Amino acid sequence: MIIDPDVIHNALHVAEGHRLTLLDGDTDNALPGVNVRLGEGHTLGQQFATIDADKGPYVVSGDLCLRLQT
Repeated sequence: MIIDPDVIHNALHVAEGHRLTLLDGDTDNALPGVNVRLGEGHTLGQQFATIDADKGPYVVSGDLCLRLQT
């Protein structure tokens, strides 16, 4: 199953409480120090996050494989 019905239910619940923000494509500072990027891969529209840290950026990518340009 690609989408868990419980995940959709939870997303609708937080959306009703105006606690959900959908990001379309690249977004700088989605939260302070967290940048979201649109990735390429087997799932259309997948995104990954880079997190600014003292030792350089960390990447949270799920099942996405990528190469960061530095």
